[in-house]
Formats: sequence, structure tokens, C-alpha cells
Amino acid sequence: MQTQSHRDTLETAGLIAQIVAALVAIFGIPILVAQLWSNRKQARSDRTRTFQERYFEPEFHALASRVFSFLDVGDASECVRKIKAYHKRSHADDRCLPRHEGRDAPRASVNDVDGLLNFFEEVGTAYNCKDLTKTVMHRSFAFPPMQILMKGWWYICWLREGKLAREDGDETFVEFEDMVKAIRKAKPNLAVDEPNPAVRILSLPSDPKSASQNDWDTSARLAAFLSEGVVARDKQPRPVASLLDALRSEDPRPADRANATPGWQLIFVPPDIDQGLRRPPAFLRWRGPARVTEEWRLQSEDLRDLAQWLSDRPDRAGRLAAISQ
Repeated sequence: MQTQSHRDTLETAGLIAQIVAALVAIFGIPILVAQLWSNRKQARSDRTRTFQERYFEPEFHALASRVFSFLDVGDASECVRKIKAYHKRSHADDRCLPRHEGRDAPRASVNDVDGLLNFFEEVGTAYNCKDLTKTVMHRSFAFPPMQILMKGWWYICWLREGKLAREDGDETFVEFEDMVKAIRKAKPNLAVDEPNPAVRILSLPSDPKSASQNDWDTSARLAAFLSEGVVARDKQPRPVASLLDALRSEDPRPADRANATPGWQLIFVPPDIDQGLRRPPAFLRWRGPARVTEEWRLQSEDLRDLAQWLSDRPDRAGRLAAISQ
């Protein structure tokens, strides 16, 4: 009898332990999940605040102001002159990059520009990985990245050598661009800025580091002429091809291969940050990222044909540049 009573006591204790374990599982796991969710939410909030505070620090804000004035341009010729200053700098900390306005105000250096764009690339990486509080971002910090990307669109296109984000594996500031696209989609009322419509083609000397002042001047005027020509034909399916047809009709001379120039580097600047990309439907996103459209591929070929036509005769670029002078 004593053994049976002892056994009953052990069974009762075991049953109580199972009940307690079940209650812990029922109530403890949700509490643990809630605690983890709260910790992650706090971490996102803290990281968002860190980025905001860093951007609005007086020293960093002054850097952003200098970079903004460098990225702000009136037309394609100003872009080329600023790229020339980039190549002619003494060193990366040389504050020699021209301003759009206020010539006597402090200028930016290449390190300044890289620092600001890399800052927004870091913000974009955190945003795209859902490591920031998007509600706070959208309400209090959405405008600065959109403004910088739109003003600096020509500069980013130049760094990518005319390629789209992720085209041929190019990853230059893709996180920054993806973040801005997501913010514009989430807050369409804030999507008021667009890239400068007057900047459509950048023309650069074949060897920027050794180019003469005359080469740079010709490049700047040529960029303005070609950009204006593309803008005037924007409603046509292939504006660059249409421009080239018009130029060929005005100058039908055959190529002078014996005296052909080394060539001009032409870079197309899309008027819309979404142009040239074809995104799969949401339910097919597993197939991979956005791909370039056939229209963009043809446009790239047209741009190469235009560059070749300019190089076929050594006086063509100068003749066209003189028109926009």
C-alpha cells in the first residue's frame, strides 16, 4: 500500500509537471516572440534615428550642401565641365568641383561626393533589408535621398558608363536607387522631383585624363547639342536613331578612315529612373531581378552608331559643337 501511494504521488507530480510545461509552451512562446519582435522594432528605430542624426549633424549637413551644389546642373554641358574638374583634380580631397551657384561658396571634393552617395547607399541597404522603421523614414527622412538621387542622376549614369542598375552586373549605388524607387511608390505625393530633362547625352573625350582644353570644350558643347536633339525627338520610338538619321542627311560624306579620330564616349542619361527596365510580375519575382527592355538594347546600339559616325570624320564633332556655341 505504501509503495502504491508513493507511485500515485510520483504520477501526480509528473502530471503537474506536464501541465506546467504545456502552460509555459502556450504562454511562454508567444511572450518570447513578442519580446523578440519588440527588440527588433527597437533596433530598427535606433538605426533609423542614427542615420537621421548623422545626416543632420552640422558638419555632415555642410558636406551635403557642397555636394548638392556640385550635382545640381543646368544642362549637359555643365555636366561635362564638372566631369572635367573630377579628372583634373590634384587629389581626392581637393575641393575643386564646381558649384552650380555661388561660385565663392565652399566647393566639394571627390571624397565629399563619394561620402554622401555611400552614406545613402548604406541607408538604402538597411532600408531594403527592412532594418529601418519605414514609417519614420517616409514621414521625416524621405525627401533628402530622393532629392540627391534626382540631382545626381547624371553623375551616377556617368559612373555606370551609361548602364542601368545591375546591367551586366553593375552594382553602382543600386541599393540607393532601389530605396528611392520604393519610397516613391509608397509615398507618390513626395515624388515631385525628376532627373534634369535637359541632360540626355553626355559626350566625353576618348581619353579624359590627357584631353586638351579644346577637347573638353568641344565635348561640353557637343553634349548640349546632342541632348537638345534627343529631347526634340523624345516622342519618337528611337530618338537617338532619329537624330542620327537627321545628322546623316545633313552630312552625307563617307567615312574618312585614314583620319578618323580615336572616338567619343557617349553616355545616355534616361529621363526617368525606371526607363529601360522590365520588372516581372510580383508573383514571378522568383525568376530574378528586372531586366533591360528591347527598347533600351536598341537605344544602346543607336548610341554606339552615333559615336562611330562622329569618329568617322575628325571635323564632325567640332562642326556640331559649333552649332550650340
